[in-house]
Amino acid sequence: MEAGNVIFQKLEAFIKKYYTNELIRGLLFFIGLGLLYFLFTLFVEYFLWLKPMGRRFLFWTFICIEIFLLFRFILFPIFKLFKLQKGIDYKQASGIIGNHFTEVRDKLTNFLQLSDADSQQHNSELLLASIEQKAKTLQPIPFGNAINLNNNKKFLPLALFPVVVLSFFYLSGNSTIISQSLNRVVHFNSPFLPPAPFKFILLSTNLQTEQNKDFVLHIKTEGKVVPENATIFIDDESYFMETAKSGDFKFKVSKPAKNVLFHVEANGISSEDYELKVVTVPTISNFEMILNFPSYLNRKAEYIKGTGNAIIPEGTRVTWIMNTQATQNVVWKDASSIFPFSKAENTFSFSKYILQNKEYQILISNDKVKNHEKLDYQLTIIKDQFPTIKVNAAPDSLKVEKNYVLGQISDDYGLSKLQVVYYERDKPQTAKRGIIVVKASVFDQFVFTFPGNLPVEQGTSYDYYFEVFDNDAIHHFKSTKSSVFSNRVSTDEEKEDLVLKQQNDNINSLERSLKNQDKQISAIEKIQKSGKEKSNLEFNDQQKVNDFIQR
Repeated sequence: MEAGNVIFQKLEAFIKKYYTNELIRGLLFFIGLGLLYFLFTLFVEYFLWLKPMGRRFLFWTFICIEIFLLFRFILFPIFKLFKLQKGIDYKQASGIIGNHFTEVRDKLTNFLQLSDADSQQHNSELLLASIEQKAKTLQPIPFGNAINLNNNKKFLPLALFPVVVLSFFYLSGNSTIISQSLNRVVHFNSPFLPPAPFKFILLSTNLQTEQNKDFVLHIKTEGKVVPENATIFIDDESYFMETAKSGDFKFKVSKPAKNVLFHVEANGISSEDYELKVVTVPTISNFEMILNFPSYLNRKAEYIKGTGNAIIPEGTRVTWIMNTQATQNVVWKDASSIFPFSKAENTFSFSKYILQNKEYQILISNDKVKNHEKLDYQLTIIKDQFPTIKVNAAPDSLKVEKNYVLGQISDDYGLSKLQVVYYERDKPQTAKRGIIVVKASVFDQFVFTFPGNLPVEQGTSYDYYFEVFDNDAIHHFKSTKSSVFSNRVSTDEEKEDLVLKQQNDNINSLERSLKNQDKQISAIEKIQKSGKEKSNLEFNDQQKVNDFIQR
């Protein structure tokens, strides 16, 4: 029975090759038919834009067909190849072999019949000899040649055609036809709208703005149809957009305080939903300046609210105080320097002495917005002026000694001191000073006669002037000098001679007055006598009377 066993082994090899051939053919059919139906499904959805129910039918139909093709062409041949499922038996295999090798068809059939009879008659020697004889005649026949694996090449176009179609779409840049259709079929429960005759393109690429700052949305349309009007929907409110040009629309979102959700519609076509993000900006809720004036001005502190502009005396200490919201830092900046404010919770403060005109900025920032508000202000300084002094000799009409002088002094903020500086003529290095008491006000007058109570030497000529000081402690008490006066200090003898001279002058003046009086009395008597002699006064007489009265 060795020859018979060989025949059975050759039949087993044939059956394996048979199902291997079936598996190769099935793989080509599965790839070809599966991909063709895959493309068919996608093209149906691409052109028809089915509703969710239609896409659900397409999806599950595709799954069922692909499962059927998988079992029919892949799994069943595998199961039979590995004896997991009953396949063809020896008789069916012999029939297939006989169709290819007609000369052995009957011999192979008889061999299988004898082998089957042998198994039933329990090893009859005659039967075994007959089987052995048949097996030897069949042994040279190559059963495997009944199956030609190369015949499967004719099915290659079926598998390659859909692969080529898919490759064409991807290589030509039209992969969206496949991907979008596939996405809609896979997500069959999600609603999808067919492509509109135009689409919206958002030109405002950066959808972010600062709080309470206007933002202009810019949208255009692109497609076969150009809508005349567009409407924007914000928080369930609709607004017409401004038409900049055909298919180009704008809309100003006025001072948004929070994020804005919106979409645009035109001709029944709606855009996707957009969100304008609003960045919280630093803001000033209260702003005031405290003006602390120089102490010598004796002025109370003043408060200025809502502005950083002021006209202030030189040397004023200005304190800026700000209450803010969403603010992390505040700085004070001028042309040459920058200073940070001190922070206490939401209150910022900064102090500075102002000695000259100052243009400055106050900048506020937080972690999202830097230097949001650049507040420009100006401080104008009122300079402390020099004091003024005016000194003149006493006029003759006052009939006082010639060495009397009258002075007026003033200052814009107040006087502090008045002194007389005197020295021997042509010897300024010997200058001495004396104090003249004045009021600590903005104006005062004084009368002075040299030397007054000043220590001087008799018989010496002196030059002197007056120097007045204001109360400007910042500039170390500014001063102004008067013009220079000259005087000579008389000796005691010169004073006595002057007194005698004045007495003689007084006596002579009295004598002249008495003589003049006698002349006037005589004139009166003549006028009276003339009046008695004439009843009417003539013009000359009246003139004499008038001349007398005027004297």
